[in-house]
Amino acid sequence: MSLSKQLDIGFFFVMLIMFIVTLWSNTANTHNLLSNQLRSHAQDTATSMSMSLTPHIANQEELVIAKTMTDMIFDSGFYASITLSDAQGNIMISRATPSDVENIPAWFITFFNIDAPSAAAKIYDGLTTKATLLVKSNASAAYKQMWTNAVRSFQIAFVVFGAAFVMILLLVKRVISNPLNIVIKQTEAISRQQFTQILEVPKTVELRKFVAAVNFMSGKLSKLFKQLSEQSETYRLFAYTDPLTKVGNRRAFQLYIEQLLRNETDHTSGHLLIVSASSLVEVNKAYGGDIGDHYLVGICATAKEVLSKHFAHFSIYRINGADFALIVENTKTEQVVTLAEALAVSYKRIEKNEYSQGSAHIGISAFAFNEELSKLMKRADNALTVAKDNTKRWELSENLPATQSNDVWQNKIQSILDVGVSGFMAQAIVNREQEVEYSEWFARLPNEQRSASLPMAELIPASIRLDHAQKLDKLIVSNLLEKLQRASSKVGVNLSRLSLFDIEFMDWFVDKLEQAGDQCEFLVVEISERTLVHDIESLLVQTNRLKSMGIKIAVEHFGAQLAGIRHLRKLAPDYLKIDGSFTKNIRTEIDNQLFIHSLVNVAHGLNIKVIAEMIETEAERDWLMTAQIDYFQGYFIAAPKPVSC
Repeated sequence: MSLSKQLDIGFFFVMLIMFIVTLWSNTANTHNLLSNQLRSHAQDTATSMSMSLTPHIANQEELVIAKTMTDMIFDSGFYASITLSDAQGNIMISRATPSDVENIPAWFITFFNIDAPSAAAKIYDGLTTKATLLVKSNASAAYKQMWTNAVRSFQIAFVVFGAAFVMILLLVKRVISNPLNIVIKQTEAISRQQFTQILEVPKTVELRKFVAAVNFMSGKLSKLFKQLSEQSETYRLFAYTDPLTKVGNRRAFQLYIEQLLRNETDHTSGHLLIVSASSLVEVNKAYGGDIGDHYLVGICATAKEVLSKHFAHFSIYRINGADFALIVENTKTEQVVTLAEALAVSYKRIEKNEYSQGSAHIGISAFAFNEELSKLMKRADNALTVAKDNTKRWELSENLPATQSNDVWQNKIQSILDVGVSGFMAQAIVNREQEVEYSEWFARLPNEQRSASLPMAELIPASIRLDHAQKLDKLIVSNLLEKLQRASSKVGVNLSRLSLFDIEFMDWFVDKLEQAGDQCEFLVVEISERTLVHDIESLLVQTNRLKSMGIKIAVEHFGAQLAGIRHLRKLAPDYLKIDGSFTKNIRTEIDNQLFIHSLVNVAHGLNIKVIAEMIETEAERDWLMTAQIDYFQGYFIAAPKPVSC
């Protein structure tokens, strides 16, 4: 129970006791006062009547006057009875009336009983007692007055009690509850690495000190986390950035292109352009290193300028002294040809007399999922060699294997959609005690004869070309949610970047999840790190929708894209999967060891669990355990198995 409720209940009972005691005390005082008044009233009446009746009881003729006087007094006062008896006890005059307490509750009369007082007076004839007068007060009037007073007192006390209790509720809420709730929200924000400050400081001394202490702690933690993030970012820049042109270096290029070529989530295709500063050797020899550096910076800047005009997203790296690698994803041949022509024109514009071999030449090669990097680089280098001997200064590699026509793929994809069935392979992700945290499910779609699965490396790019990517994702998700009802543990599913940013698909996905109900708690949605660098704000909208339904979020292949760690704080995923290029041969890769240590510290500071993927040897697993990795995935841990449920 909250502190405010405890205080409210405590104040309620204290005030209730005060209310009851006050009401009881007031009624008891009224009872005592009325009892005394009745006693005094009876005595005064008996005394005065005895004196008035003395002259009229000596003989029978005067007794009529005495009776008349008795009737007048009895009718004008509140008496239960008036009795006049002679010396022998014979009743001479008697008047009585019953007690009227019909409208007064019996329990009230029981609690505040009034014993009607009576008073007696002697009437003398000289020294002889002639008669005795007995006067008894009527308590019914006292009961009525006491009940009326009690009801009025109750009403007044109840109004005062209610008003006071409401004021106490408001006071507790304003002075205690609101400041404490603000502090609670701040501490919850701190746990999410959101180091806010409380601006509305309470006036209560103790709470003001408490809020000041929390603000101080938040500021210190914010500074500490900022230093840690900057340290990690500085290392990444040092290890993966070219110091001259400030673009990614060869190591960053290899990480990124290898991640693209094996990305089973998006099956990305695109084009690689090798831009060579053809005259760098001559410029360095003739004019020195400074002029050569200026030359390279110009080549890089021109590439950025032209790329930004043609594509919203691209990557550029300096892969050796004179060469730059440009990567554009999900492009068609016509698009990359237009880009190459624009680059060639721009490089001719910046050409100078000292560029004896020309300012730059461009070799282009298409790439697709699951092909070897060495073959891709060879095709691009061959195209670059040809480009240096032709007048247009660029060349497109034609050494790609023949692909099936769009019509053929259209028929295959339509057949998949008509059948509406998807199989899955599951690979377990385990903790340090070999307990399964969740299993990542990989879709397998059957061919037309349903005798084997289609190669996803060819199917996914074809579905993107033919605008069927979201339809395939819907088919996969529908089958997964159906099987999820029979799954024994949490299941991870990959969502492509195209689907995540497609509003119609996400609305459909959320509707499906609402139908699944409690099953959402067993679902982990995995998104690639590359998704973070496109439109983080739109991504946050969609992931927050998923989180609100109990779904966990994992970012896979983290590190290859060199996305800023600031995105992690905004996204606040539940899991972070380190790209396999960092874990491969980790025992001998000192730079990768430093990066993993830094990344684990940052992730744990954000309450994010870290998963190492693509673990293939015991040595890799053992080293990663010493680095405080939380979970492990790979063929050494568990090979993918068909899902039978």
